[in-house]
Amino acid sequence: MTPPTLRTGSVSSPSTDESLSQSTSPGASPMELALTVPYLRHQRDFPSPPPSMSIPSDRLLDMKLFHHYMDMTRREEAVMMDSANKYAVNGAKIVWSNWIISLAVETPHLMEALLAFSAFHLRHLTDPDKSLTKAAHTHMLRAITEHSNQVSKGITSENAEVVFATSTFIAFHATSESIVPAGYDENSLVHWFQPWHGIRSVIDLCWEHIRSPEIQTLIKYENTAEQINQVEPEDPDKFNFLLDGLGDSSEPSLDEETRHAYTTSVHYLNKLSRAAFARHVLKFTGLVSKRFVELVLMKDPRALAIVGYHLMMILQLNQVWWLQGSAERDFAVVLQNLPKSWLPMMEPAIQTFRETPSLAKKRVFN
Repeated sequence: MTPPTLRTGSVSSPSTDESLSQSTSPGASPMELALTVPYLRHQRDFPSPPPSMSIPSDRLLDMKLFHHYMDMTRREEAVMMDSANKYAVNGAKIVWSNWIISLAVETPHLMEALLAFSAFHLRHLTDPDKSLTKAAHTHMLRAITEHSNQVSKGITSENAEVVFATSTFIAFHATSESIVPAGYDENSLVHWFQPWHGIRSVIDLCWEHIRSPEIQTLIKYENTAEQINQVEPEDPDKFNFLLDGLGDSSEPSLDEETRHAYTTSVHYLNKLSRAAFARHVLKFTGLVSKRFVELVLMKDPRALAIVGYHLMMILQLNQVWWLQGSAERDFAVVLQNLPKSWLPMMEPAIQTFRETPSLAKKRVFN
């Protein structure tokens, strides 16, 4: 009996396209698609395999990656159960992860994206491993190639959900791995902003074709821009110090668009520091104005300082497994590009990064 396998191309297989197009046996359940061994509870019903029977090493690696993804999403759900919004938050996480997995076991290139995403994360947790690095890049390349083909064909009811799901993996990957588009400085921090604006565009294109009512509800629930834009009496002013000196003699020619970019971005930080909005911290980069992004790309000190405190909030969130090390890495970039005169303003954030256990702390302070 041939064990069921994950429906992705083999990393070392010369016939990649053929592997991607093949499917497993008709009627295979999601569990069968996800496992490369027979159900243990029925093992006694099968004859013993011949001694020469083996599972290719790349298939074993794929299973390791799939298991890692499942393990990390389940851990995240367990952590979220202790949060203030435990039922709503955990329910959303479960709905999302179950939806992604159910689509992935039926769609080869989405499974490629999932495995790549898992591999890139696992790289940060283990010693250097060439096979893991190769698998990560190979799976992601296949995913992006087919994703591009799907988008070029046009969004339809047949591919909309998969296009949306794959887009999220690519956006998460670009952010967590600091993938900078061609033409940008590698320390530009643009990877925190561009992918999320892209996701908004994808949602607009795919929305009418999303079949899952749970995902439709989740997307509506996640669309909090209207609430976050409202100014309320109970809003904190925790980050208002980032506006100190705005418009004084040191910035005499400050135009209104730039002033607005500063003030609204600080408003978002203040709003997101409230417990009710804490889980939406990652949306900051999708809420800020285009002018603010331009200021970040120009390495404007005030804009960089604001981004630095956003990274501090991400670090404190401590519930997004795939961002482990990302905030630390890019906070170091912020500090490297800030004039010395701005460093006193960053002291609370620097102290937070010093005191927070992290695999990547040495990147900031060494």
